[in-house]
Amino acid sequence: MTAWEAFLRAYAVASHALEREAASRQGLPLGEHFLLVQIARGPELGTRPSELALRSHLTRSGVTRAIDRLVDDGLVQRRICPSDGRGQLLVVTAKGRRLLGRSAPSHMRAIATHFADPLSSDELAALTRALERIAATG
Repeated sequence: MTAWEAFLRAYAVASHALEREAASRQGLPLGEHFLLVQIARGPELGTRPSELALRSHLTRSGVTRAIDRLVDDGLVQRRICPSDGRGQLLVVTAKGRRLLGRSAPSHMRAIATHFADPLSSDELAALTRALERIAATG
């Protein structure tokens, strides 16, 4: 329980700090930023919303609401899937790529400051391995 509670406290402290910093520079909320990055890293033709839900561990409705906001902001575009004609694919727009390019340096600095810097390289490597093992069970 001690490790679990420490994880929850650390997650809360780091995520709140990242949210504050994003808000101070008029950036995207942390969750939407994560989804935009995942879509940008996806296949050139686009990413299916269902794949995004699996990768993000969000509910389909949560992903849908976030995607709707990203589309409304002009950061993501929905396309018809050419292989089945019924499904949708998500692609990052030029505006979305510009936003990611502008926000990346400050976002990476914030992650370093509020997550990585307090740890030694050995601690960070051990934490990464442990968290990846836990994530793989879900």
